[in-house]
Amino acid sequence: SEQFPALPNGKTVSKDIESLLMAIAKIKRRGVVSEDCTVEELIKVLRALPPPRLFRYSKSNAEDGCVMITGINDISVRRVKIPARFGKNNLPVAGVESGGLANCIFLEEVVMSNTWHWILEFAFYNCKNLRKVDFGTPNDGRIIYLSAFDGCKSLKELTIPGVHTVGAAQYVEKITFTGEASFILQGSKRLREVRLDDAKEIWEDALEGCEAIEEFAIPSNCKKIGDYAFSRTAIRSLRFPEEVKLIGASACSGCEQLESIEIACRGVVIGENAFCDCIKLEKAELNNVLRLDSKAFYRCSKLSEVVIKGKDVTIYDDAFADCPSLKRVVLNIKKATCVTIDNETVHTETLDAKEVFPFAERIYFKDGFDGLNFDGFSRETSDMEGYELWLKEQ
Repeated sequence: SEQFPALPNGKTVSKDIESLLMAIAKIKRRGVVSEDCTVEELIKVLRALPPPRLFRYSKSNAEDGCVMITGINDISVRRVKIPARFGKNNLPVAGVESGGLANCIFLEEVVMSNTWHWILEFAFYNCKNLRKVDFGTPNDGRIIYLSAFDGCKSLKELTIPGVHTVGAAQYVEKITFTGEASFILQGSKRLREVRLDDAKEIWEDALEGCEAIEEFAIPSNCKKIGDYAFSRTAIRSLRFPEEVKLIGASACSGCEQLESIEIACRGVVIGENAFCDCIKLEKAELNNVLRLDSKAFYRCSKLSEVVIKGKDVTIYDDAFADCPSLKRVVLNIKKATCVTIDNETVHTETLDAKEVFPFAERIYFKDGFDGLNFDGFSRETSDMEGYELWLKEQ
């Protein structure tokens, strides 16, 4: 029971042990060996039998005309290659069913064919010595559930082709995506590194709660950062490339180690609470911003300087709420509109510096800037020329 624990979904491998005992009983009944035969005699007879088929299969419920691997007849194997087809009818093998290769405690390497569709939850559960998985080059739209490798304590790295990858990696520390990446690795506590060169979108919750990740490079072709994509990670710096159009709600919320951001986009919307509670963030340079939503930088307690560049920018009045260190603001924009919400009613009006930047001591603005109301704002203001002089002093 220690070597072959039950799967997390309640399934067990006791049927394998029962099958072996039934086979031995059948051999005895047929008189192949005597009832009081020795273990050595029994092993000799078993070794003389034709080898069993390595895998057990059943028809796939998800893919018509396909089969799934549901079990293995030799749990002592060290390397397995998942076949592309099976049986006299040459049926395609769609993948590995839940628990299909569980408890193969000597298994060290798995090689998948190029035709698989699914690798389901707990497929390789408790394969303690599994160190390498070759996923081949499957077609688009295939799915890996990372819980397939729960209990695989020796599996530290995965190289994954362009397939959908979902779930928390229990022991994996590094994942490299070689094709267009689409993934949700939410809650992968030991995951330290994720590498990818191609991703049109970072999905919602993609790395949420991956507390060990300190670095991440957003691919140059990425257009959207989903809600909570990097929330509660240990990422220290982020650069948003020019193709990014949306940084979703709470995308980087709770990133308490985030010290610097660079938004180099050609036109971007920064969502509600996008950088909320980034308590180490000191400076934000926001290029070509279209809109700053409610509480975008809420409770960034060390944020001392913000540079906003754009043509026509919409800023919610509480975008920088509760940022007591924000003393210096640069508005390198031509026009600004302020949005306020009163009793669920949305109002647009001239940007009120006192409301939006209540702790600012200096506001530098572009010559000819339209849309800033300084009424009641007693602190010092300047222009872009003054800001350039200040930079030289620094």
